[in-house]
Order: sequence, then structure tokens, then C-alpha cells
Amino acid sequence: AGAVNDGNSGNNYTVTLVPSANGTITARAITVTAATNTKTYDGTTSAAATPTITSGTLASGDTASFLGGVNTVGRFTAGNAAITGGALDTVQDGNNAANAQFTGSFIQNGNGRATVTFNFSGGTANEVIWMVSPSRGFMLVNDPNTVEDGTLDLQQSTSFSATSLNGQYAFLNSGFTINGAAFPLDRVGTFIPDGSGKLSLNETVNSSGNVTGGQVFSGTFQVSGNGRAMATINQVSLTNNDFVFYLISGTDAYVLQNDAGVQISGAISKQP
Repeated sequence: AGAVNDGNSGNNYTVTLVPSANGTITARAITVTAATNTKTYDGTTSAAATPTITSGTLASGDTASFLGGVNTVGRFTAGNAAITGGALDTVQDGNNAANAQFTGSFIQNGNGRATVTFNFSGGTANEVIWMVSPSRGFMLVNDPNTVEDGTLDLQQSTSFSATSLNGQYAFLNSGFTINGAAFPLDRVGTFIPDGSGKLSLNETVNSSGNVTGGQVFSGTFQVSGNGRAMATINQVSLTNNDFVFYLISGTDAYVLQNDAGVQISGAISKQP
């Protein structure tokens, strides 16, 4: 782009710009590799190990920062400004924590905004929840070092059991796998639990643009009274095969693959 300043808005000249590759900027190639990290879940996503640039370099004056991914599913009981019976499963940068227990407190405002503190054995986590209705809200981690959000749904009041998972469900999971670097991963399909601990799964997987469909697997599951369910899939398309569900009811749940090196989560819904 260009213009002539001739005191007449450039109208004294006809300007023709000739395309040229002389001004082409080629992207600088770098490789960022995730670092192995292990800690007891403490309600935060801080990590002693951080990703590093393992191939290539930054240009002089440039800096890099890396934001770790977090996927979490869980449940808690709230009432009289107190949170009890909290349990969650989470994976951060491929490092997982299973069935972490917590309590807490909250302050609910009349406009639907609630400030929440979750207390874990290793620390605390602060959240903001905006209630959409008495049975649904949207959550945001209130921490300058963490980016995570999600949806909150009211669980059924009665206890859960294996019979709570019975029928055909559709599922959608998305995220990434970590094998040195992170690779996008999406999974969609159906699974059929039989209400007594056995299930079958039919899925289509898109891993970094490589799609594999029509894969059928078998597995087993178990359900706790608080709605936390664990499923193990035999010969799953991924190396690991442990899934955790937090049931909202017998028809809907949030799901997380709780395995190291895999970071995908999503939802399931029962089909008619």
C-alpha cells in the first residue's frame, strides 16, 4: 500500500503498485514440548514444570509464555453458605488427579452471582458462578494464573447406582493428547451401558485430522451413590482407557478421560 502527498489528495498522480516477494515474511519454526509434572491436587493449576522450546529459537526481543490446558468434572452439595461432599477429577497438561475431595463456602447475591471458595487438602480455589436458574449456572475460575470455565447443573436428589446407566447414550469429547507436543483429538459416538456393569462403545475419532470411524469396543463400569461413575473400555482407540462420569441424572452426565497423557472431556446424553 502507498500514497503520494501532493497537496491534492494524491490526485495529481496515478500510482500502480507492483506485487513483489521482496517483502514476504516467512514464519519462524519452533517446537514446544510439554514437561512431565506430578503433584497432589491442591485446587490450583500451578505446575513446577513448564513447556519448553526444544527446537528452533525465538527472534531477538521476543518472549514466549505457555498456558496449560485444564479439564475438570465433579460434583458438590451446597446449602446454607456451605459446600460439602465435593469430589472432582481433573487433568492438566496430561497429568491427572482422581476423585479429589473438597469442602468450601459461598456467598450468593440476589442478582445470581455467587463467589465460591473450594478447600482442598493442599490449598484453595476461588470460583465465580452466575446462576441461570435454580438448577443451572456458569462457572469461572477467579484466579489470575488460571483459565478455566464450565457449566453447573443440579443433580437429581436420589442416590445413583449401576441401574442409573442403562440404555443408549450419545457422547462428544474434545481436547488433545500429549506425546511430547499436543495433538488435537475429538471423539463422538454412542455407548450402551446395561445397568449392571457392562457396556459397549461405538465411536469415531478425529486425531489431528486423521479420522477413524466405526470402532466398536466393550467395557465395564461402576457407579457410586454420589453420581461418580468409572468406566474402563477394552482395546480403546487410545493407549489409555479410563473414563469418569459425573451423572446429573440417568439421562445426562459430564465425562472426562482420566488418564495421564490424554486431555479430553465432554458430555453424554441418553437417546430416546
